[in-house]
Amino acid sequence: MKIFGVHRGNNSLSICGKQIVISKDDGMCTYKRYTASNVAVELVIADCSVGVYPAQPIYAPERLTGYAMIRLPSPVVVNPDDSINLRLGVGYDIVILSGEASRPIDFFACDRAKYALYGPPSHGVLVRYLEAVKDVFLSGQKPPWKFMLIEAIIKNEASDSLAVSRIVYPARSAPIYYTDDGRVYGPKITMRLSSSFTARVTVEEPQDLPLAVRLTPINHLPRTTTIPLNVVSARVQEYLMRYGF
Repeated sequence: MKIFGVHRGNNSLSICGKQIVISKDDGMCTYKRYTASNVAVELVIADCSVGVYPAQPIYAPERLTGYAMIRLPSPVVVNPDDSINLRLGVGYDIVILSGEASRPIDFFACDRAKYALYGPPSHGVLVRYLEAVKDVFLSGQKPPWKFMLIEAIIKNEASDSLAVSRIVYPARSAPIYYTDDGRVYGPKITMRLSSSFTARVTVEEPQDLPLAVRLTPINHLPRTTTIPLNVVSARVQEYLMRYGF
């Protein structure tokens, strides 16, 4: 069954515990999203082509930040000049587009949306808080997936063994891929530990993706010559964690 992509005319699908219904009657189209048995959102739309896509978790309940914090299932200890590779499941958002519009008409989280402050209250960073699940829980996922799969690489470039319990990354333009039936793949995240409280986090394209994946049409860098300071290239971003991990 098709989950992600463009749905035309009458259609109904279930994703992340929400029921989406697109109906067409006498040339008028209606979009509805149900939570349990209640209608949470009802919109009359001009175009009966409705796009349903996974997005980085910065939309729901509203766009308050461009950063996400991944809380690891358990702290990871990395020795000096050593590294560890993790496969993690992390929550994502669902974004609804109408026709050719780029502005979402609706969005919701696949899990409960939580926020946290990374750093001191005076100049910390507001982040979307995400509790990751271990790889063992991902193998049992049936499409549509509740978690996107990400690869996290933690490298210790400091002189002491260090424990990592969280990763903060710039999510606004981080890549996210999907298959029509509901599998979701997030970015490759590399974390380089430079001291007991600082680390440089790099966000890149994921590797070894299935052939059937597509890049979500939202939440990626615009075609422009102006690149934000935390973007190394058109598909690579960096963030410096200054307040511990």
